[in-house]
Amino acid sequence: MPIPSMFLKIGNLYEYRYKQPDHVILMVYLGESRDLYQFYVMHDSHGAYVTEKLYKITEQQMIRLLHDEQFNEVIH
Repeated sequence: MPIPSMFLKIGNLYEYRYKQPDHVILMVYLGESRDLYQFYVMHDSHGAYVTEKLYKITEQQMIRLLHDEQFNEVIH
């Protein structure tokens, strides 16, 4: 049972705000593929994802991410 599909919508914009000042990652949820949850990183204020814009995580990493207070949907 893919837990994240209950919380995330494909194509929606999400942000992860690090505890470090001014470090934020903006990403679009692309869905699940081959047991990996995929995000397209649109912006990283520290430039860590400049060369690799596709971010893939496992189900366990996704569950931790969903419970992380620094991860939120961007409402516009």
